[in-house]
Amino acid sequence: MKITTVTPILNEASRDEELLAEAKKTGLWRSTLDAKKAVRDADFVYTDTWIDMEFFTDPKFAEEKEKRLEKMMPYQNQLRANRR
Repeated sequence: MKITTVTPILNEASRDEELLAEAKKTGLWRSTLDAKKAVRDADFVYTDTWIDMEFFTDPKFAEEKEKRLEKMMPYQNQLRANRR
């Protein structure tokens, strides 16, 4: 199965450079920031939350929540436009 990831935000704590290097070698994984291109010929699209759940209710995360919403909203808009 070929996998394409699309995200401008990475969870650095879970990033595994060795695993990513191995995935790249297979030719079955790629990463892009172009959501339309990534889903154009996809058989399956999996989405995840943009914001950790604590960001919704804890005021101390308000600034981070806004930054993430601003950064991720264009991807939602791209995919929504692609469905039409």
